[in-house]
Amino acid sequence: MLNFLDDVTLGSKVYKSCVVESNGDAKSSSVILPVYIVRGKEAGPFVLVLAGVHGDEFEPMAAVQDLYKTLDPTVMHGGVVCIGCCNPGAYENASRCSPEDSSNLARVFPGDASGTITERIAHVIHEKFICHTDVALVIDLHSAGKIYKMVPLCGYNVYADPEDSNLTETSRKVAHSMALPLTWGHVMDVNVAKSSKLGEESSGRTSLFGAYLARKPHVYCETTGTGGLVQDDVTMYTEALSRALHHMGILSASVENKPGVTMYLCEPSSDDVHGTGHLQSQNCSPTEGLFRVCVSLWESVTKGQKIGVVTDIYGGKELHQCVADKTGIVILLRHVSRVAKGDALVVIVNANVI
Repeated sequence: MLNFLDDVTLGSKVYKSCVVESNGDAKSSSVILPVYIVRGKEAGPFVLVLAGVHGDEFEPMAAVQDLYKTLDPTVMHGGVVCIGCCNPGAYENASRCSPEDSSNLARVFPGDASGTITERIAHVIHEKFICHTDVALVIDLHSAGKIYKMVPLCGYNVYADPEDSNLTETSRKVAHSMALPLTWGHVMDVNVAKSSKLGEESSGRTSLFGAYLARKPHVYCETTGTGGLVQDDVTMYTEALSRALHHMGILSASVENKPGVTMYLCEPSSDDVHGTGHLQSQNCSPTEGLFRVCVSLWESVTKGQKIGVVTDIYGGKELHQCVADKTGIVILLRHVSRVAKGDALVVIVNANVI
C-alpha cells in the first residue's frame, strides 16, 4: 500500500489490506493490517484511528468495525482511516505483545523498517499513515487488557517546550471533545523518548510520540478491559469517535453524552514529571503472591489508605500491604489476582469533577 487513499473515491467506503513485509530473516514473518477507510463526499481532514496495538484489547477493534459500518460518507467533509488491528500476531495469541519478538508495539515508535516484526509494524504505521499529508489527528484506542481493569478515559500529552504549546492545546481540545468520563493530561518529556532505545518500557515511544514527530495532534483512550468484550464500552468508543469527528469538522452532527454521567478532569501539577501516564510503573508489588484488593474503580481514597494486600498462597501470610500513594480517584486496578514482583497494583490520580 503506497497511499491509503489510492483508488478511494470521494463519498465512498473501502476496506483494504496493508502488508508489513518480512525483513528477510528466516524466522521473520509478514503480517496483514486491516484498514477501513471512509472518504467523505467533500474534501477535508482525515482522522487516523488505531486499534489493537495490544492484542488482548478487544473493544477498540470492535469499535472500529462499528464506526465503519455506521458512517455515511455522503455527509462527511474529509474522512477517517482506521487500522482495525495493528498487532495481528498478538491478537491471534490473545496477548499484549507479539509472540514472535515479545516486543511492546506501544514502545517502539517510529519503528524500524529492517527491525523485528513489531518494529516494522510501527514503521509502516508511522510512515504510511501517521505521516500521511491528509491525516490531521491521531487517536489510539486501548483497553486495560486481560490483566487490569480501569475507568474509561481520554489522555493527552502535555509538553514543556513552549514551541509545542499549540500541539498540547489542540490535543487537549480533542480529548475534551470526546467526552469520556475522565480526561487526563500528563507530562511528556520528548527528550527521554528520543534518547531511549526502541522497546524500553519507560521510553514513551508510543504512537503518540510518532504523531509528535510528525507534528500531528494526538490522543489515546482507555476503557474497562479484563479480557472480554464489553459492548457498552464499544458503543461508548464509537460515540466518542463521532464527537471527535464532529470537533474536526468531518461530521456536521454529533452524539450527545448520556445525561447524568459524572465527568472528571486530571491535569498535571507543578511537580509532575515524565512517566506519570505510564500505568505499569505505579504502585508495583515488591513480591509475588495473591493480591486481595479492598477498593473499587472510581473510589475516592486518601494517601496512606489501604488498597489491598499481597499474601502468600502457602499459608496465607501477608507479604505486602498496598497503600494509596496519593489522595485521589482509583482509575486502575489489577484484575488478575496472581501477581509477580514488579506488577502494578493500582493507579490513583488527583481528578476533579467538571
